[in-house]
Amino acid sequence: MVTFQELSDRNKAILELLAKTYPHVHICDFSRWSDLAVLSRHPMRTGSQQCSPRRGLAAAQVETDGGPIWVASIHLPWPYPYDQAARLRLIEPMLAKMDGPVVIGADLNMFPVTRPSRRIAQVSGTRELRPLRPTLFMRGRLPMFIDHVYAASGRVERRPLLGSDHYGLVGHVQPN
Repeated sequence: MVTFQELSDRNKAILELLAKTYPHVHICDFSRWSDLAVLSRHPMRTGSQQCSPRRGLAAAQVETDGGPIWVASIHLPWPYPYDQAARLRLIEPMLAKMDGPVVIGADLNMFPVTRPSRRIAQVSGTRELRPLRPTLFMRGRLPMFIDHVYAASGRVERRPLLGSDHYGLVGHVQPN
């Protein structure tokens, strides 16, 4: 599975490049620069696709060989000058209703030990995977740990910059 945050008109061409490997796609269109997407090799359960009312969450239940898994892509705004807490409150009920295993890829614009990160893990029944790696360098120097992967267990590795100002993350997850 693949999750995208900040999918834009400029970078949506990546979906075409991934279509053969990940033919099942759920996109939540929020604006020209901040769509969210979930991609999968496996089919998505009919009617399971969800989009939060405002930019925040895209999710779908994927039918894997090991059983259904919820896959969510989360993007929260910066806490200031935006209302990150209100956006988190908006998506928490959606996460809480996901029954069964959950895997999340997220750009929280917030560090791992903060309330938003802890709440997402708590509400979804997951934990943030380690090792933590900086995924954004403010002004090219200040390391920021603002992108996250959540699942029951697993590990994370950082990928190179590929057309974004954020480094990608790959989660090797065990959803159960």
